[in-house]
Parts: sequence; structure tokens; C-alpha cells
Amino acid sequence: MHDNFVNETPPQERGSLPLRLPKLEKEFDRNGIDECVVTSSSETFNAWLTRSSADLRMLIDGNPEGPYPMLAWPWFNTVFGRDGIITALECLWMAPRIAEGVLKYLAETQATSEEPERDAEPGKIIHEMRRGEMSVTGEVPFARYYGSVDSTPLFVLLQVLLPSHPQSLVPQGNLAAHQMPIAWIDTYGDRDKTVSSNMRSAPPKD
Repeated sequence: MHDNFVNETPPQERGSLPLRLPKLEKEFDRNGIDECVVTSSSETFNAWLTRSSADLRMLIDGNPEGPYPMLAWPWFNTVFGRDGIITALECLWMAPRIAEGVLKYLAETQATSEEPERDAEPGKIIHEMRRGEMSVTGEVPFARYYGSVDSTPLFVLLQVLLPSHPQSLVPQGNLAAHQMPIAWIDTYGDRDKTVSSNMRSAPPKD
């Protein structure tokens, strides 16, 4: 059974297309996907680029998390840490705002305490997030699940590669939110001191 993403937009905010169009156009411009436009002499290649841009925009536009690409369409349509970071890395040269949105959201949702049932440890970056009924009621641990060994190192990599680091990503008094993932790599992520990331999941409950 899939714990599907649900539409949380209040009915009064959905409205008709003419009423929503100005807001959609503003979001369209804000995501910055079209700040870099690539064309060629090949109509086929241009059509492929146009479709790819449209697909990427479909994953981003209207998300409550901001410019964060939702993954696992059509079943889940939700946040995956590693997938969002890899998408941001691949688009960094043409749409750095995606990287900014991904870093900001993942910094805000990183683990702050040890919760074995969620594989959560301080500084660890989220693997998966769902809002369906099973997650909300605690039947599955995926409301915020941290069972990934590579999301945290990839988060740090994206931080390093982002050409500029806007102040909006590091609110005053919250610099630790971007330093904690590095501390996780050195401690929880390297328990055997082999200078390579490893992870130990919590044993299954009886």
C-alpha cells in the first residue's frame, strides 16, 4: 500500500485558473529554470530540451517546500533527500535557485536528535518524507525518515559547489544547521573510523 502524497492546498486557495494565474506566473519566474536557455540547430534536440525543462518545472512549481523537485511520480510525489540533491547538482550550472531551495529545506528538516525508529541522528539529512495517513498516524516511519547513508555527504557537496551562498540560506543564529551535517559525517557516519561513510540501521521491532 502506498502512503501517497495528498493535496494540502485549501479549497479556497485553489480557485479558478484566471484567479491563480498571477501567482503561478510569479512562481514560474522565481524558480529561475529559464534563466539559462540552450538552443541548437536541431529541432529534435530543441524539442528534447523543451520537454526536459517542462518536466523539471512540473516537479517544482507549486510545492509547499519552495523550489524543491518532488520525486517518485506519480505514486509518492514527495521529498527525497538524495534525489533532490542530485537534481540540484545536475542543474547547478543553469538553475542555481534549485540548489538554494534544496539546501534550505534540507537544512530545516535535518535530524536534531537520535530516533532509532526513524534512523535519525543529529545532523543527518532526510532520506524520505511523506504526508499520507499511514505516516501521520505513525503506522510507517516515513513522515520523516533518515535511512540514507549518502544524503548527508551529498548535502555537504552541494553546499561547497553552490557558487554563492545567499544569506537567506544561513539565517542569523542558525549557522549550526549547516555545520551539523559535517559533524554527523565525522561521528555517526564514520563509526569504524575508516574515513568512509557507513550507517547502522535500528534493529526491527518485535
